[in-house]
Amino acid sequence: MSLLEAGPTDRTVDRRAAALPPMGTGSPSADAGFAAVDDATDPISLVHYLDRVSGQLDGVKRQIRQQLEVSEGEFVLDVGCGAGDEACGLSALVGLSGRIIGVDASTTMVQEARRRATGSAVAVGFAIGDAQALPFAAASFDACRAERVLQHLRHPALAVTEMARVTRAGGRVVVCEPDWQTLVVDHPDHALTQRILDFRAGRLQSPWIGRQLARLFRCAGLVEISVRLVSVAFGLSEAIDSFRLEVTLRQATQAGVITATDKSHWLAELTETAQTGCFVAAATCFLVRGIKPFRA
Repeated sequence: MSLLEAGPTDRTVDRRAAALPPMGTGSPSADAGFAAVDDATDPISLVHYLDRVSGQLDGVKRQIRQQLEVSEGEFVLDVGCGAGDEACGLSALVGLSGRIIGVDASTTMVQEARRRATGSAVAVGFAIGDAQALPFAAASFDACRAERVLQHLRHPALAVTEMARVTRAGGRVVVCEPDWQTLVVDHPDHALTQRILDFRAGRLQSPWIGRQLARLFRCAGLVEISVRLVSVAFGLSEAIDSFRLEVTLRQATQAGVITATDKSHWLAELTETAQTGCFVAAATCFLVRGIKPFRA
């Protein structure tokens, strides 16, 4: 049985095998964005979104790598791998004797990840799978990572428990997630701004996951838990894109949370603030690491 064929059991597997499982599908949801990529009106637009915002998060990704402490020959799992760019980047650290596996619930994302990895001499593979029920046997990996994934899950505690399960004793689990109550946008109309940001957070499955991670790690049996805060500032165009504000404003208007006039005035004031060089927007991510303990 190969590494990518084992289900969520305690069976042992051949960690050196490289076969991939058949493709599956994500969970159905209406216009749910990253919670159900394959059901989006335009799934490829979400791939392009990840490409656009990736550079804005280089500092975050660098700190995740530092916490992951990947070494040559190790097997590493990237949960919610998206289009696979980070998995391919990590492959250089494990060398040909190790392996990086990316898993994502989206067929669209996994197909794109496989396409990007085609022809490259990297030890990386991709599979369809649910973070809340990972398709791997226990103790299959030396380290597991997830970045901006659990916010889209209905049961993020299951994902943390699964990451701990598939990690070997002494291995590392590293997760980085935003807490959307930390999102700030400087705007003259504070009440309207807060209404818009609250609506945006409410559209996510787990908007406050950042602050919950340490507790979930502890409940999953991980030890030596550390918490680091990573804040990122954005310009206006970056904020509109990174936070998908145009989508949020359209949905908030359709839901009757704000009016069309509110929407146009809010954007106009943001633009005016940006033109004076005074625009400020920022959000904070919680970067949490834990160790799978040795047990008799």
